[in-house]
Amino acid sequence: MSSYVSRALRLGACPADRSGDVALAEPIISVPAAIADYDGLLPITVLGDDLEINMPWWDGVRPQMRLQAAWKLFIPGDPNDPGVDDLVGTEYIVTEAEADASTTVFKIYVPSDRLVHGVYIVRVRALSFPGGNESFSQRLTVRVDTVAPGGGAFPLLLFPPAVAQSGMIVDSDIINGQLKVQLAHYEGIARGDKIDLYIGTTLVNSQELDQEPTNPDEFIQLYYPEDALEQVRNGVHLFSFGVTDKSGNFASSFTVQYDIQLHTIPTIIPAPTVPQADSDLLDEAEARSGTLVNITKYDLAQVGDEIQVNWGSQLSDKHALTATDLPNDPILVIDLSYALVAAETEVGNVDVWFEVFRNGKSIGKSLTDNVEVDLRLPGGPDPDPETPEHENLLPLVVRSFSNTGSPPPGPEDNIIPPEDFDQNATAYIPWLGKDGDDVYELEDLIKLTWGSQTQTTVTRSIVQKDLDDGVDLQLTVPGTTIEAEGSGSAIPVGYTVTRITDGTPSATNTATAAPTPVDVTGPDELPGEGTIDDVVFTVLNELGAIGYAQLIGPSGSRYNPVQTRLDYSNVVAGSKVTLFFTGYDQLTGGNLIPAATYSATYNVTEKDIVDGRLTYDFNVPATYHFAVCSQGHVEAYVVFENDKGSAQSDPKSAYCDVKLPGESVCPGGSKTCRNYR
Repeated sequence: MSSYVSRALRLGACPADRSGDVALAEPIISVPAAIADYDGLLPITVLGDDLEINMPWWDGVRPQMRLQAAWKLFIPGDPNDPGVDDLVGTEYIVTEAEADASTTVFKIYVPSDRLVHGVYIVRVRALSFPGGNESFSQRLTVRVDTVAPGGGAFPLLLFPPAVAQSGMIVDSDIINGQLKVQLAHYEGIARGDKIDLYIGTTLVNSQELDQEPTNPDEFIQLYYPEDALEQVRNGVHLFSFGVTDKSGNFASSFTVQYDIQLHTIPTIIPAPTVPQADSDLLDEAEARSGTLVNITKYDLAQVGDEIQVNWGSQLSDKHALTATDLPNDPILVIDLSYALVAAETEVGNVDVWFEVFRNGKSIGKSLTDNVEVDLRLPGGPDPDPETPEHENLLPLVVRSFSNTGSPPPGPEDNIIPPEDFDQNATAYIPWLGKDGDDVYELEDLIKLTWGSQTQTTVTRSIVQKDLDDGVDLQLTVPGTTIEAEGSGSAIPVGYTVTRITDGTPSATNTATAAPTPVDVTGPDELPGEGTIDDVVFTVLNELGAIGYAQLIGPSGSRYNPVQTRLDYSNVVAGSKVTLFFTGYDQLTGGNLIPAATYSATYNVTEKDIVDGRLTYDFNVPATYHFAVCSQGHVEAYVVFENDKGSAQSDPKSAYCDVKLPGESVCPGGSKTCRNYR
């Protein structure tokens, strides 16, 4: 039952209306089973029996008087006390002996089936006999509470932030022998609630609320005793609580899991090791790949311990130990980024150690290891150590065999056309860095990389003449290397510069330039892989000639077809095929007839590709055959184009003799072949 209703009754929010009643001044009735000082609250253990109401002897009692309980549910706003309509149970008839003895206590009962959850008002009616005159005792509040606290869902216990974050309970969480926890107000919270704290199924502490909770924003302060935590021993345990209200209703919370780890702080933590520097030096390539720091196994390590490496003054991220880490030695391997290692020093000696944190607090520092570092690179320190490339090295420029223009850069740079596919190319490598300073030193080794090719290596060592000249370097790329990689868009072509430093010990460090994308088009990407069949004159006479009869089609629109294949490789929707047609004034050789020159273009469609169309006919209008007229020949070829380039067929010729015998000789006569259109 809500504490509001209880308080409302105690404060008299529902005063009695006794108009029409003759009230008994005495005695005061009582409920023996009610819990003292709790507004008539009944323990749930008595609800199975009829409720006894005690009514002491009073001066007006007479033999044969009838006593009976009046029982009514309290409804806020209803001022009426229980009356005749609210009588329950059976009448009690006063005996003569009871009426004569002033020590008599009358027992009147409310049936147990009336003891359901709620707040009730009870009075006892006294009815005289035989006159039937009635009076009522004073009112009394009775509370029946059968609802468990919490409303079916308790809030979780609030453990200290360090415990909640780490999932562990350690020495630093214990204050004055207590692990303090808090509990927010729950539904139905009331004075008299007993809160029991459990670890697993073991009750370890209890606390009863001795004040009525009034501020819902406040927390109930509870604690787990340190000795109770020690008794259950270190390890993962379930924590929960249960609440028993004053009536005896009980409910328990969900469990939460925490790892108890008391008295587990390590004393001596061994130094880490850096295996890549076992040869007494960490060079640039080793650091670039990630510097591995082995965290030596230490005593009393726990799941959740956080390890932070100190690389000189540079700090790594914190890395938490897992259960699978604990048996290992090293217990953990931490990979330091190149940027972090390089930020400490380019060359020199570095102290390396690690710190252990538990629940956000340092519990110790390791002993120190010492590492010699040499990260010096051609081109100076890497401006952006997060990338694999050295940003101070400018990209190279590639020129194809036929590209003989002015020095780079130029519009045709970094392009290998089909005609140069099997020819040598030239790579121009800048002498200066992006910062404007010289990049190279004597005996630096330059290695050029072309796509994925590893069989052919293009290298060059810096000699004194290079230092004297101080100009861009030229390296020849063999055509065999270009062919081996094949055609492609944006083939990465780059270079590296390797230098042996002057330290003791020395390091062999390599700087990598950003690759240059080079577009290479080989015959394999051209239509028909560069080979196009001859066209076919499909309508010829038995002598292989185009005569007047071979000009087909309706009058005024005659033509002779020239056919080409379409089913070439690398011919797709959007590819173009263009016919070039010319006429000559002799059966072989002869002079070009300008009026017999014709071209037409066809765009290959998606439907052609889907349908698998094999050929296409160019219908050459008869006009161009009439321009040849008599005893000449025509030639035709096609050019296919895709997005990579073009390929053309060889010219194909056919005799052309379209003049009718009855006409004048063409050209020059009064009638030309054009009259036959």
